[in-house]
This record gives sequence, C-alpha cells and structure tokens, in this order.
Amino acid sequence: MVKQKTNKIKTNYNFAIIAIVAIIAIVVIVILTLNAQTATYDTYEQGEDYNLVGEAKGGIPGGGGEGKPPSKKDCVDSDGGLNYYTYGVISGPMPKKFDPTDSCLSSVRLREVYCNNNYGAAYLYDCPYGCENGACKEHTSLCGNGQIEAGEQCDGYNLNGKTCVDLGFAGGVLNCSDDCKFDTSECISGPVCGNGVLEQGEQCDDGNTNNGDGCNENCNLETTNCAETDGGKNYYVKGYATKDDGYTRHWDSCTYDSDTGQHVLYETYCEGNQIRTEKYPCSYTCSDGACQNLVMWCNDTDGGINYYVEGIVYGYNGTISYNYTDTCQNNRSLFEYFCEQNSPAGMPYYCPNGCYGGRCLY
Repeated sequence: MVKQKTNKIKTNYNFAIIAIVAIIAIVVIVILTLNAQTATYDTYEQGEDYNLVGEAKGGIPGGGGEGKPPSKKDCVDSDGGLNYYTYGVISGPMPKKFDPTDSCLSSVRLREVYCNNNYGAAYLYDCPYGCENGACKEHTSLCGNGQIEAGEQCDGYNLNGKTCVDLGFAGGVLNCSDDCKFDTSECISGPVCGNGVLEQGEQCDDGNTNNGDGCNENCNLETTNCAETDGGKNYYVKGYATKDDGYTRHWDSCTYDSDTGQHVLYETYCEGNQIRTEKYPCSYTCSDGACQNLVMWCNDTDGGINYYVEGIVYGYNGTISYNYTDTCQNNRSLFEYFCEQNSPAGMPYYCPNGCYGGRCLY
C-alpha cells in the first residue's frame, strides 16, 4: 500500500515537471515571436522617425533592459545628421538588425540614418529630384534650353542682356559657349593702331603711325568728307568707303564664320562723315565683297569705264535693284560708275579739262 502511494506521488511530480517545462516553452515561443515582430522596420511612412516605430517600440533594445542606450560608446553619423544630399553611415549604439547606412527605398524615397539622443535612428524623406546611391539628387540646371538657371552665365542666344562692353572689352560680339559660359573670343580688347589691320574703333590703319599720309597717328582719317560707291548699306553690291580725295579706300569684304556656318559680309559705309563697318550675315553666300543671291546682272549705258560720256549703271542684285549715274564731285573730279563681275562698281577720276554733266570735258 505504501509502495503504491509512493508511485502515485512520483507520477504526479513528473506531470508537474512536464507542465512547467511546457509553460516555459510556450513563454519562450511567445517572446521570440514578439521580438521577430518588433524587429521589422520597413513599414513606417514618410516623415516617421525610426525611434517611434518598428523595433524601437517599447524602449530602445540593447540598453540593459531599461530602454536606455549604452553609454560606453557614442553614436557617430558620417554626414553630420539629417543630411539628405550626402550619403552617410552611423556607428555606435543602435537597434538590433538595424542597417546603419543611408539607402534609397525607391526612386524618390530616402531612408536617412542619424543619431537621435546618442542612438541610431532612421527617418524617411521623399527627395524632390530623385534618390540615388543613398542620397537625394541635387537639382541641376539644363544648359541649352534658352533659360538662364543657377550656375549659368548665359544660355544659347540668351546673354542676359550682357555685351562685350559690359564685360570690360572695347567692343565686339559676345557669344555663349556649349557649357553656358560667356565666350569672349570675338570681343575686342582695344584697337592697335599701326598694325595694318582695321579694327573696331579705328577709322583707318595704314600700317604706321605717321601723320600726313591720310591716316594719322591715332588711326583717324585726316580728310574731312566721307563718300561711298554702293549707295550706303548695300549688302548685295561691292563697294568701298573713302574720303573726298579717294586716298584711303575701305572695301566691302567677305569671310566665313566656321562657328555658325554662315557667310559674313563686312559692309563699309559712311556715318556722321566717318567710315564705319558692319558685320552682316548673308542669307545664301558672300563673294567678292557682296552677299550673293540667285539673280544678278549689271548694265552700263556708256559701255564701261568711259570718262567722257555720262553713263548710267543699273541692274539687279538678288532682291535689290540699283541705278547709279556718273557724277561730277566738283569741277575737276568725276565719279565714274561701271560694271565689274556682274556687279556695279565705281571710282573717282581727275578730269584735266574739268568735269561737267557727269563727264570729263575734252
């Protein structure tokens, strides 16, 4: 009887041990499940602080069980904090299974890590111009859209109202480069008198600085009256501008602008009794000191260079018709018009016996 009672007690004890072990196992499973749930940190929304959601709920883990971060090591953020435009990494105290690097969760959403109260945290931010390599993209200007934006001096033909003079040059043509910076290659620092090259600001340049030869030491014409052979700004007729003695002639000339792909005419004309030059882009091509169009012809009623017969030169040069009559400039000087390479031309001539009615006297 005593033996049976003893066996019954042992059996009840074993059942109690098994029950206790089962309860402990259930508690462990529940704790592990809760830890797995609180370790998720990818479900928070834009603008939420990581310390307020995910595994940070209910206190900060890893802090001795009291919800306090360790104090033996400081939290350090390589990009200085909430810096959305610089990739950063934190080190030091942080939650378990915590990614310590800035990262892009989508093409626009940034997960920015930082130190919050000396403990690793993360913050979601939507980048205005996209997210790439763990940082927001900077806004960059678009060169070539004709609009001047941050970092640009100009854009295409938009020079922001600036000229070569505004940039400290004497004159010239200001352009815009492919990187939206001012191109001053055609700006003129200032003319050099005596180099034999007619530059902006010079009336003449005969290769020296001597006075008394028609062009003085300052490269100004020494004569008083200005005359021209093509009737002014006539882009389709070759001519030259000169003073009344005809000593210095400035001919219209052609060039090719390789940057723009245009044929350019340098047209000389008189303005305010001074000789001026204009840079003019031809619609088609430029040849022999004149813009060329499809239709060109010239006729001279006195048969050419005939100083003793008054003649009329007339014709059509592209879209412009012309008509020039031989003229006495004074009682001794004749200005004789004639055709040259299917275009009108002219030159002064001294009449030994006098000039009258557009012709020299016999």
